[in-house]
Amino acid sequence: MKTTAILHAIATGFAGGGIFLSEGSLSIGLLAVGMVLFVAGIVAARRGESGPPDAT
Repeated sequence: MKTTAILHAIATGFAGGGIFLSEGSLSIGLLAVGMVLFVAGIVAARRGESGPPDAT
């Protein structure tokens, strides 16, 4: 699996856990971690595409 897919899957798990928990601070913390991982997945995808264009 690609790094982007792994980061997005983990982010979804953290965000889902944050939504379903009733503890306020823990819920906010899990949502924040999910957002950070989601953005990290986007950054990883952009870095993979930032190479020089193909000459074909």
